[in-house]
Amino acid sequence: MAVSILETAAAEAAASLPERPRSGRELRAAPRVSCRFPADVAVHGVQRNTSVVDLSATGCAVAWGAEVELGEVFDVSFKLPDADSSDVVCVGLVRSVRSTEMGRVVGLEFHNLPSPGRRAVAAFMRASLSGEAPSEARRHWSTGPDLGAAQLVPAEEKARPVLRWAPGFLDLYCEVARHIAETEMIFVPSQDTGLGEGERLYLELVAPSSHAIFRLLAEVVWAAGEGGDEESGVGLRIAGLSAMDRFLLKESVRFMNEDSDRYR
Repeated sequence: MAVSILETAAAEAAASLPERPRSGRELRAAPRVSCRFPADVAVHGVQRNTSVVDLSATGCAVAWGAEVELGEVFDVSFKLPDADSSDVVCVGLVRSVRSTEMGRVVGLEFHNLPSPGRRAVAAFMRASLSGEAPSEARRHWSTGPDLGAAQLVPAEEKARPVLRWAPGFLDLYCEVARHIAETEMIFVPSQDTGLGEGERLYLELVAPSSHAIFRLLAEVVWAAGEGGDEESGVGLRIAGLSAMDRFLLKESVRFMNEDSDRYR
């Protein structure tokens, strides 16, 4: 039987999530929140005091009165409101320039953001968007104890890490595939991954008794549990799936159920 490799790779820039409204929340892979707090930005050796006007796990927008070109690199430093963490310090790549009622605003994509800063930004985002504790967003799977904990494949140079999950039972795979096709959030059981909130990776879902793999761009929204307990895992926000992606996921479920029925 011919083997198909089914991959879904969302665009890494401005990846969108399903367009169905969910409680009024923004549905980007990296949603933004409006805010206003001071920041120090340096470009071409000249430092300016400005303000962050919106923030996401992967970038921010700053008020900017001077001329700027797409692709320019800024040195960025700011402290999150009500945060006990140290300053967030990173490089910002200019991705957009737009005019607003407050003047010119420059969109920056974060680069070289250390893990403590990434976690602090992700925690601020989570609290700003919903105020939910990680446990409230957890998805407890209902198909038995063999969840087939996902394994982390470290990133090679200039690549993203891969979290590879092969659910232990056909029923569990079908439940997970249906869930991914219908919503953007998912709990993936994993042990000692070392992943931090705000990181982006590929989730690979491996179908039982098959070489078919669904690859999805995802962002770590929260991480919980270590040492192999049953609560260990990560909450992921899946980047936008097309209608074809959802069709393929649902068709794989239909095929596996029909194939299983033939042997009952």
